[in-house]
Amino acid sequence: MRHKIHMELGEVRLRPARAQDGAALQPLLDERMWAGMATPFPASPQEFARAYGEKIADPATVVFSVEYRGELVGRTCFYDMHVPLRLELGSTFYLPAAQGTTVNPSCKYLLLEYAFTVYEVQRVGLRCDVRNERSARAIAALGATEEGVARAFRRGPHSEPVDTRVFSITDGDWPRVRGTLRERLGLPPDG
Repeated sequence: MRHKIHMELGEVRLRPARAQDGAALQPLLDERMWAGMATPFPASPQEFARAYGEKIADPATVVFSVEYRGELVGRTCFYDMHVPLRLELGSTFYLPAAQGTTVNPSCKYLLLEYAFTVYEVQRVGLRCDVRNERSARAIAALGATEEGVARAFRRGPHSEPVDTRVFSITDGDWPRVRGTLRERLGLPPDG
């Protein structure tokens, strides 16, 4: 599934990712912000560009680079896509300067709106490492329902088993979640 989707809301822009975005972002990353990711911390711009390129090449993944106020600040994805039944939203990270801003709620609003109105999925899944409390709080703040913990769900960056918190938003949840996000972002309720 190759898509060239562009989305924008206020000062936040999602655009198709390019491998060179990984090279540009890597020097701005730090190991603390990378904690809880499924892959090891990218040691060099070249390594991160290669990993970015591999993710972009995955036919079941749509990778977006995130810009805020014209600057590249992160990445997010649709993945594990089984449209129109379901998809996952994640593999997301933002540079520290974008954390705590409107970047995450804006991105999630755009992605969820696209998932439910264009792809017409029944379910959007979101997951995070059980140790990643910041991500769990951000997912819960979206209005997603926590479904539980999948034990030893994936391997961590050093091949250790990692438990994963599982959340979802269904098409039945979407009107409520959409309204909450629009209010949070200062958008008119019915736009």
